Amino acid sequence: MRILVLSDTHRHLEPMKRAIAQAGPVDYIFHLGDNTLDAAQISKYSDAKVVRVKGNCDSIGEAEQTVFLEGQRLLLTHGHTYAVKYSLDRLSYLAEERQADAVLFGHTHMPLTEYVSGRLLYNPGSVGEPRGGHRPTFGLLLVTKDGIFPKTVELR
Repeated sequence: MRILVLSDTHRHLEPMKRAIAQAGPVDYIFHLGDNTLDAAQISKYSDAKVVRVKGNCDSIGEAEQTVFLEGQRLLLTHGHTYAVKYSLDRLSYLAEERQADAVLFGHTHMPLTEYVSGRLLYNPGSVGEPRGGHRPTFGLLLVTKDGIFPKTVELR
């Protein structure tokens, strides 16, 4: 399965559309919050199945979603309720508690790929409002029975 991962688009629809085009064919698009209204627009630009969670700037949607693909358990959250701007400890405890193979999160607007006790913690960054000197980025995941393989991609 090939998955496009977006977060923190914050109503910047043009970069979101460019990321969808640049990613090419995908099976799923995950939107990790801020802004769920943006996520609602994705189906205009792609036939991929959309899974979304709400962020701290959203009032509608689920706070977390668990998706099972190819025998892998992926937990989607925005991350703000786990204080991800300060530490990944609470997120790594969540991954262990839920037996997630990966936790995908946003909120910081900065890309991150880290493994804690063999579990992937992944933030695709932001195509709309990148921070920390980063360029606009999105994520591509390849999910197979053998694992979850992340790639962070700079928006062209």
